[in-house]
Amino acid sequence: MPVEIIFLGTAGAVPTENRNLIATLLRRNRDLFLFDVGEDIQRQFVKAKISFNKPLKIFITHFHGDHINGLPGLLFRFSISERSEPLEIYGPKGILSFIKCLDEITGLHNTFPIKVYEFRGNTTLIDTQEYVIRSFIVEHNTE
Repeated sequence: MPVEIIFLGTAGAVPTENRNLIATLLRRNRDLFLFDVGEDIQRQFVKAKISFNKPLKIFITHFHGDHINGLPGLLFRFSISERSEPLEIYGPKGILSFIKCLDEITGLHNTFPIKVYEFRGNTTLIDTQEYVIRSFIVEHNTE
């Protein structure tokens, strides 16, 4: 089964003229998997011709700003685009509180079904007959 990897952002903590903050999309048939959501993700979706209304699984690897700061805008864009397809968000412990806080403060009011899953450390996030997605602990230098 063919898999397409689309690099929507490859810069570190600071975007450059030619590189956006971290975001990688994996497309496998109808399945879309977004790993991390750096700033300017909405424009990158448009540029890469990625629909705002397809089933999507978002994976947040950790809570550094360059990996999550694009999520509030993307969720808002989904709502104003009248998204109806389901969204799943997988993230470290605390992601559910983050999403609830966004909803309370911004009045997000999603137009689509959303499920949020929290995880810690080494764990299996998704296990189907076709693929498995696991999280694992790594050391991450912040310098």
